[in-house]
Amino acid sequence: MLITTVILIQIILTTILYIYFHPIFIALDIVATSYIFFKDKKKLLVSLIILFLTISHLNMINYKYNNIKDNEFSDINAVVINKNRSNKKYIVKVLNQNNLKFLLSTKKEFEIGDIVNIRSKVNKAYTSGNPYMFNYKFYLLKNNIYGEFYCKTDPQIIGKSESYLLKTRCKILNHITNKFDSNFNEKESTILKSVFTGYNYLNEEDENNVKSLGISHVFAISGLHIIILYTIFNKFLGIFKLNRKIISWIVLILIAIYGYAIGLPSSILRAFIMLVIIELSNQMQMDWYNLNNLIIAAVIILIINPYNLLDVGFIFSFLATFTIIYVYPKLKKENKKIYNYFLLSSIVYIVLLPVQLRFFNEYTFGFIIGNTIILPIFTLIIQLSAIVLLIPNMMNYIFVQIIKISLKIIDYIFITIKWLKIESHTFMSFSILMIVLYYLIIFSIYNRHYIKTLNDFNKQTIKNMLILSISLPIFLNTVNPVTTINFVDVGQGDCLLVRQYFKSFMIDTGGSYKDDDKSGINLMEYLHKIGLNNLEYVFLTHFDEDHSKNLININKSYNPIVLSRTNGSKIIQTKYNQDNTYINLKHNQLVKIGNVSIKIIDKPISDEENDKSLVYKLYVNDISLLITGDISSKYERNILNDNIKSDVLKVSHHGSKNSSDLEFIDKVHPELAIISVGLRNDYGHPHNQTLDKFNKLNIPFKRTDIDGNIEIVSSKLFNTIRANRDRYSIFNYLVKEQNSIITTIFILIYCKNRGVKNGFFIGKTKVR
Repeated sequence: MLITTVILIQIILTTILYIYFHPIFIALDIVATSYIFFKDKKKLLVSLIILFLTISHLNMINYKYNNIKDNEFSDINAVVINKNRSNKKYIVKVLNQNNLKFLLSTKKEFEIGDIVNIRSKVNKAYTSGNPYMFNYKFYLLKNNIYGEFYCKTDPQIIGKSESYLLKTRCKILNHITNKFDSNFNEKESTILKSVFTGYNYLNEEDENNVKSLGISHVFAISGLHIIILYTIFNKFLGIFKLNRKIISWIVLILIAIYGYAIGLPSSILRAFIMLVIIELSNQMQMDWYNLNNLIIAAVIILIINPYNLLDVGFIFSFLATFTIIYVYPKLKKENKKIYNYFLLSSIVYIVLLPVQLRFFNEYTFGFIIGNTIILPIFTLIIQLSAIVLLIPNMMNYIFVQIIKISLKIIDYIFITIKWLKIESHTFMSFSILMIVLYYLIIFSIYNRHYIKTLNDFNKQTIKNMLILSISLPIFLNTVNPVTTINFVDVGQGDCLLVRQYFKSFMIDTGGSYKDDDKSGINLMEYLHKIGLNNLEYVFLTHFDEDHSKNLININKSYNPIVLSRTNGSKIIQTKYNQDNTYINLKHNQLVKIGNVSIKIIDKPISDEENDKSLVYKLYVNDISLLITGDISSKYERNILNDNIKSDVLKVSHHGSKNSSDLEFIDKVHPELAIISVGLRNDYGHPHNQTLDKFNKLNIPFKRTDIDGNIEIVSSKLFNTIRANRDRYSIFNYLVKEQNSIITTIFILIYCKNRGVKNGFFIGKTKVR
């Protein structure tokens, strides 16, 4: 099992290093592999082959992705190969262009196998603009999908594919749909189709109920489905008195066909591979180990597509299975079935919790009801529904009625939890460090018997280390405050977030003129994901929607004090119906928040809203930033005599050609310009004339549409800048976490100097 474990670790490291870091680290990874397996040439060869396959596959995906031209018009023919899991889009494969797969958004109905003519612009898949958010690019690439077609005119059907596989997929999905629609009412059929196809047919109320009970895995085609189907198919075919080995392989083939029909999610692939390994081991009379089978399944899935590593379904499936086959057996008690049943659901939820919080920012206490009461009912429903799918309608009356009763019971439970107000709660995203700390705490609790064997001296050492880990960061962030400045990607708008250990504020909020825009929802999701508990102040440059409308969303969680030009309170009351505490700002006024000073420049030149913008100059440690709102070139020339020299310039009006006067840029003379602008916006921002000006003066610039969220980290010791779509750098991480790193080093030195007595790290009891 050692070789498979190390190979899995190598694939994980290689994928992470390839995607997020400089390629030189991959070379170090290969050298480390060679060192580990140097004495065993066969293992070394296997390991290097796996690494080569992983890197080659990543290079191939990257090559195809880079060759796609974003936002360019295409007239192509493609075949519909599946529906997307949201059931609102189709997955199509472009014909005669390397068979690349794309999503197709259209209101027109298609069937799998239809060949369609698409006249549309191609939207290339991008990573999310802001950190911790749902990563659309990785989600698509793990399914080998490279972008999306948004059609203003409906695609036309021009033929039908002769592919036997697509015909099979279409027949199976249609069979599932027709069977459930013909035997159940609309609501019942919706639930059953969601369970068996993985497509989201649920309404919003049912979705919320599923989340609040922590049973989303039932509707995501988990390994549970495969085990149930494997059992049902075996019993069904057993009626025909065939050889057991033949039955097993027929069942595995049927499961493979079913898995293909619904798109081969990671959970199904994992369960299928493990079943194949077990069947091969049994027929070859070899020993097999569940944990090793799990690792082999992970290796195979990652070789198929390394981007599966970043898929939440892959992570949940393998982590949950690992908990069930490795952690749970060590904790369960003999002859206590009820206790063990509750223990299993609880321990799986506890182990998955930090991953759940990182991806979804939600937790619920309803998982106890969901996994101990509703899950067994759903298990029965899946078993009986599988039988309904296999036999004619005239023979399934009893099974249908039992399923209907079971669904009615679940419906009553949903009503009860709504009455009890059991719901999911939001929480900040766990960082990687927080996840590691969480599992260390779990490990310590798991081995609490070991802590009890320590003497008083060593117990006091642990207490002191805990006290230092809490108090030292507070002290360091007082004497060496680290300030994080984020130019948040809010689409076509401006939003600057400044965070310190004790204080946070924002300059502009972003927003949209469109009623259906999700800018405010996305901003709040980002703020919750980074764990922003308090937002004391919001400064507004002016009151256009793309700079101030998201105040409506912000007030639902924070209710900050708003600061802007004189009489602005009337505007936010009449325009947005918001009643924040308001402070009027004046020209040359200096506002100090924590270690950040803000100088106000207020020289309006007309009654036009953009030219009534306030200009803010921020001083943070030894750097300065000039925030210019939407001022025009005329306004810029009007403030040339003010102290506008700055290290960072937030380019006015999203890079419009009517702003960014050449003399003004030269006077500011920034080391970096930042353009806050929406991806593929309707205004053509930033304008080429504006970009040419910065290029002429040799001033580098970053854009939120291309680079995503742009983060400046500043302290008394170091400054660094990184965009969300940049590769990670060790220096950036060290600067951002400098106080945490200093704390860690200090605690380790303290532990070493204090010394240990009677085996602090060994003890009398073995660690589990």
